[in-house]
Formats: sequence, structure tokens, C-alpha cells
Amino acid sequence: MSFVNSVLDIVYQRICTNPTKPALGYLVDGAYCMITYHDMGRHAEALYRHLAATMPKPGRIGIWAGNGWPWLVSDLAIQLHGSVSVPIYPTIGDDQLRDIFAHAKLDGMVIDAANYPRLSAHQDDLGDMKTLVYIAKNAGDKTIPPHATSFEVAAALDPAIQAVTPELWQANRMADVMTILYTSGTTGIPKAVPLTHANIVYNYQGIHHNLPITSDDSVLSFLPLSHIFERTVGCICVLGVGATIYYAESIDTVVRDVAIAKPTCLISVPRLYEKVYQRVYANAQGIKGVVLTLALWIGQHQKTGWLRSLAHRAVFATIHKRLGNRVRFLVSGGAPLLPKIEVFFNAIGLPVIQGYGLTETSPIITANFDQRVGSVGKPLPNITVRIDDDGELTVKGPSVFSGYGNVPNDGVFTEDGYFKTGDLARIDTEGYVYITGRKKELIVLSNGKNVSPLRVEAAAAHSAFIQHIMVVGENHSYLVALVVPHMDAVFAAIGRSVSADDPAVQTLIMQDIQRYSRELAPFETIKKVAILSDDWGIDTHELTPTLKLRRGVIANKYRDRIDTLYMTQKKGQLL
Repeated sequence: MSFVNSVLDIVYQRICTNPTKPALGYLVDGAYCMITYHDMGRHAEALYRHLAATMPKPGRIGIWAGNGWPWLVSDLAIQLHGSVSVPIYPTIGDDQLRDIFAHAKLDGMVIDAANYPRLSAHQDDLGDMKTLVYIAKNAGDKTIPPHATSFEVAAALDPAIQAVTPELWQANRMADVMTILYTSGTTGIPKAVPLTHANIVYNYQGIHHNLPITSDDSVLSFLPLSHIFERTVGCICVLGVGATIYYAESIDTVVRDVAIAKPTCLISVPRLYEKVYQRVYANAQGIKGVVLTLALWIGQHQKTGWLRSLAHRAVFATIHKRLGNRVRFLVSGGAPLLPKIEVFFNAIGLPVIQGYGLTETSPIITANFDQRVGSVGKPLPNITVRIDDDGELTVKGPSVFSGYGNVPNDGVFTEDGYFKTGDLARIDTEGYVYITGRKKELIVLSNGKNVSPLRVEAAAAHSAFIQHIMVVGENHSYLVALVVPHMDAVFAAIGRSVSADDPAVQTLIMQDIQRYSRELAPFETIKKVAILSDDWGIDTHELTPTLKLRRGVIANKYRDRIDTLYMTQKKGQLL
């Protein structure tokens, strides 16, 4: 891999070698319009010139917008300007927004026009911003103030300037902070994570040591670019090899957009893969279920031959078609992927590459390139990991950040410089890493037993009837769980339409939980469940943007339901 001076230099090398190749695609009236690598660079330089005119000195510029090519071009322009980008999640809550504005002290902002009313409500936290660029999805939007400039104007191609400027893209920025990310977190205030160009460049190089992506590939992008997983893996790693990014119109239109884009790989958090899995099983009742089970057995044991071809024609081809019929492999990150999901996709011919990491590590630490089910893989070649005495995974390498910018760093690193991930793990004799839980999330029962909720939830989540589950039990004698059911699968199994509070739903789900928890110790098994009728989401704050559980938020929201589960059990209640 050739030497590079920055993240910009990674992109510039492809602008030079693949100038006319499509880099970015966006939907207009149901068809993708393409932007070449060369024009992507020209758009970024045009916006850079606008930033330089309105903000002569580099500073901090927020990007508060949904996924799309304007986000990426804005990021490149901010880098060209020498400023630090501060991504903000599109669905962020006002309390976290206030914390970010108070610390970041932004000098400028690129913002979706729809977000401006919320921005204006925080004027007291913002100070005097020198530049404001808005991305308008509706031409008639009247909420933007007159001093703001539309992205369409600021990033417009100038016919008089055809070439990009090499010295802008090739300047050595390795030591410079490229971005400050505020971790969404499951508790507490957002922590400011500064990442340098070097951090991300070295992570990119470590990922590409084995990632099987080439210039012939294309991806569908729908995860928030404000999260470092999508930004590093779904953006920089894709552009770095000269591949093509298609942007979904929204996360709600992924099924439609994947059929239009026909990508060769998907990069996602596990939730998308779980939904595909659940839909397949919900539609596989009776004889269809028998056929599915047989086909998956063949898929696991026969990689070639007539039996494999038969299973593909009978079952697998339909799933491939729903994903555009060209997908070669899947990438999963941001949260744990259940082994059953990994086995399923491997069997149908869509191998899963599972990555593990944190915002603080730019983000990838390990990757499972060879389908070792249950493991998050081996460390990248430029990363060192170890397990400390208390079972915590610690990591050292050039992609690890240097420390938080807004909170004390006491206890963040070991005395010899290893970053404490907060995750409990084990490493087998071949060097494969297995995440076993989150250190701060351990549940201590009243009998002194320690329980990893991740382990218990992973076992129960094998049930096709469970969409979300959270285990509770701190200071109690047994575990209970809150369950959001997958109602399509429930309807199919029960044979009639039911509501979440129907006793038949609770019986069905509890039986499945018991079935999949047989390998757990008695104290790790769930004794009672509360079936919830409302879904959990990012907008309603039960989930982080990478779809991890916000345990504190959920526990507070459903405190009464949890308390009810711990009331004196009825006669005959299983405990």
C-alpha cells in the first residue's frame, strides 16, 4: 500500500487514477445519478473556497445532516480547509446537543435545513458562528436565515476551474486532528473523542490488509456518517480502493434502494441482517420451514455440487434477489452479531465479515475475515490486544486516540499505555477474540453472582419471536427481561392476530427463551418477562445510533413493569 499524508491523500490518489469512474450515487426520481471521482474532488474544493472566504482561519465546523453525498463532500471540504469536523447525529436529543455545543464551540455548521429550527433554539449555546451552509431537501424551506448559503450554491462546480489542486490534497496532515466525535454512549454526557488523520489512516491500512473489496465493488450507504464505523469502513475504505458508494434515500427505503443500486457488498450494523433473518423465518412455516431447514443444512456442509445448487434455487436465490442479486459479502459492525445470524448468511452464500471496535479506536480493532462464528476475529496487523487480570480487553496501536477532550482521562489507559475498552473478552489459542460482556453492565444478583446481560440476551435472541430484549436483575435474586416481540413471527406461529399482552404471546416467547437458555447456568436464566407493545428506536432514545441498548433509559421508562415482575410470584410461577 502506497504512502499517504492524510485521509485526503487516500481519496486524492483515486481522483488521479480513476477520475471518470463513478464515486457517488444519489437517487432522483427512482434512478441513481452518479458523481465521478474527479467531480467529487471539484465539489469539495468549491465548498472549501466558500469556507475559506467566510471563515479565513481554520476552526471547528459541525456537520448535522442525514446520510448522503453532501455529507461526504462537506467532510472533505472541511479537511481541505484545515478545520476540524464535528459530526452530530441527525436524531440527537436536546440534552446531548446542548453538551456538544457547550464544549465544541463551533465556528461553522453544515446543516440539513429541517434541523435549523432546533439549531436556532440553542443560540445561547452556540456563540457567533462565522459560516452556515444548509442542505435543502425542499426548495420552499423558509426556516433558513438570509446569511446562510445553500450547499447547492456553495459546492457548485465552477466551469472555469476544471482541475483539483494537488497541494491541498497532498499536504501532510497526519498529526492534525481531523474530527472530534461525541460518543452517543449509553449513559452520561457525550465524551469528546479527537481523532487525527494518522489514527484513521492507520486504521484504514489495517482494515485493507484483508478486506476483500476492490475497485469493481459498490456499496449501499445508509448508516449515519456521523458514526466512525460508516465513515471509516463504509466511506474511506470504499473510496480508498476506487469503488462506488450508492446512498440510500433513507434508512426506511433500504429494501427498495438496494434493489435499484444492486451493490456488491453491504456494510451495516446487525439490525439489518436480523430483520432479513426474521422475515425469512416468519415466512417459513409448515413445509416451507422444513425446506428452509434442509437448505440451510446443505448450505453449511456443501459449498459446491448439485445439492448446493438445488438449495440455492429453492431458497437462497430469493434472498439474494431481495439484496440486488450481486452481493458478494456482508460487513457487520457497531454492535454484536448473533452467531445464528452469521451462520445463516454464511450458509446461503453471503459470507459475513464481522468487525469489532470503538469510536476511540477509529474504530476497528479486530475483524473476522475467515468466518470463525462467534468470534470478532483477530486484531488488525497494526494493533496489539491483551486481556487484563479482571478480564477486560485492552488495546494499543496507531489508530487508538490520545484521550478524551472534555472529561478526565483517569483510568482510561493502563500504566503502559493500553486503552481500556470496557469490554470483557477472551482470546483463544489461535488469537481469535470473543467478546463476553460489558464490564460496566455486569449484573450483580443479591446472592453475589455476577451475570453478563449480553450473554443471556444473546441466548434468548435466538428466538425468531424476539425483536429486542433487555435483561434486568441488579440486587435481585433472579433475572427478568423486557421483550419487544417480532409480531409477524408471533402471528404466524400462533395462527391468529394477537396483541402483545395476550397470554399466548408470553407463553410462546417464554418457552423459546427456556429452549435457547439450556446451556446457561441456572442463575443466568430469565424467570419472567414483560412483553411490550411499543418498539424501541433511536428517535425514542432506547437505542444508540448504532442500535445498542440504552439500559438506563429503558430501565427508567419501564420501571413500573420491572417492579411488577419482582412482586411476589403467583402460585406455580416458574422461578
